[in-house]
Amino acid sequence: MASPPPRVTVLSSDLVTRCRAAQVRDALSYANPDALLLSDPGALVRLRAATPDLVEEFGPLLVPGDANRGDPAHHRIRGVDLVVPTTDEGLAEVEALESAGTVDPSTETYVISDRLDVSVRPTSLEATLSGVTTYRESLAPDALGGSYTHVSTAAPVDYYREWDGLTVAGAGPDADSVATGTGRGGTEIPTLQFHSDGTVCSTAIATTRLGLRALSGVGETTAGRLREAGYADPEAVAEAQPADLLDVSGVGRESAETICDHARALEAGEVVRYGDEYVPDREPVFIDIETDGLTPTVVWLIGVLDREGEETYMSFLNRDPDDPGRAVEAFVSWYAANARGRPVVAYNGLSFDFPTVADHVERHCPEHLDDWESTYTFDPYYWAVRQDNAVFPGRTNKLGDVAAALGWETDDTGLTGAAVGRAYRQWMRERTAEAEPDWERHERYCEDDVRSLAFVYDALTAAGGSSQQRTSSSHSGSATGDDTSQGTLTDF
Repeated sequence: MASPPPRVTVLSSDLVTRCRAAQVRDALSYANPDALLLSDPGALVRLRAATPDLVEEFGPLLVPGDANRGDPAHHRIRGVDLVVPTTDEGLAEVEALESAGTVDPSTETYVISDRLDVSVRPTSLEATLSGVTTYRESLAPDALGGSYTHVSTAAPVDYYREWDGLTVAGAGPDADSVATGTGRGGTEIPTLQFHSDGTVCSTAIATTRLGLRALSGVGETTAGRLREAGYADPEAVAEAQPADLLDVSGVGRESAETICDHARALEAGEVVRYGDEYVPDREPVFIDIETDGLTPTVVWLIGVLDREGEETYMSFLNRDPDDPGRAVEAFVSWYAANARGRPVVAYNGLSFDFPTVADHVERHCPEHLDDWESTYTFDPYYWAVRQDNAVFPGRTNKLGDVAAALGWETDDTGLTGAAVGRAYRQWMRERTAEAEPDWERHERYCEDDVRSLAFVYDALTAAGGSSQQRTSSSHSGSATGDDTSQGTLTDF
């Protein structure tokens, strides 16, 4: 298996200032980066003041605005070249790095700087790339033989666009998102993955999910009161009993139980389950779907894991955007013939997978509508979180966070749901060899999601019910009850 791409966590002065030292530690522990990208020299000063022992723990420091660190600084991490020029003269030296063989022209090289800024003219709403003239004059891109992506800390995270031969990606957590409709707005700490083929992916942890605020039911006020009571972090809370937290102002019995349960789940890396509410009693069929976006026009990949008898994994893949129902029809036909009557399990399926499949069956293969509508579907996220039957150990309830907290070792394709959808949309538009997705890589990404779902489901069913029931009056019963309200994607 190929080496995973380098992971680079981005911190700005503002993020470091607004986070407590414990939150910064938590963010870096969560991201486990190979390097830190500090979007401005002030971030380095603040980081050293807040967490001096952590500065050198997470690989090299990439500081585009700090000429004292070498100009340009070069780092090869997991076989990928990262070049960090801090001045125009540093940009001019990139050609020398290529000529000397310091950077490998056969793979993508990432030039990380603060010298390209995306802005918008308010009257016309047209985007411009500020600084590009000087950047080109210094870099002389036409003289370079390799392929380069230019990563700017002055453009928002998730920004990606071609500007007259320059591929520009954003890495600024505080960059103005109004200009581009992207960006984190300084509320999340992003981590970028740089692939050798030029793909840039990002994940992020919200600052509101770090430190004590990672615990369910703990906002900033309650976090402050817990700190005042001597609970510095989730580990300290995990050692307490719910009755102990009743001395904290504003914490009632129900919230004390929730806080303690989540702290214990985080600390132990285990599911905390309440009672013995119903879960499927037959071996399920686990699925995950890939679409062209959150308002899907095509379901182009359905990953299916069938563990009854001899374990089988299947990819129902549709490479033809002009036949949008192909994957759904193939999956439902297989299910009706081979697994009818068995539960179909998808994570957050009530909000996305199940209604999306139903909609596409009705549109593209209505002859199978009765087969799908008679299927018993089960959503572990909805059952555990929305119906209050269990507490997951992740800092968030995203499938990847929950699976990782339980010990799942992911197949690190470096892809995200957003990146997968973006790649297929490009394929739909262009239909060129250059735009065609790496199908094998996308299938691996989907398979990893399906297998991690099965891993979480097994942990949920193995946890059993606790001997002490919840006292919460909001406990809403089994997944087979009358309450069919759905969570939304923003719930987690």
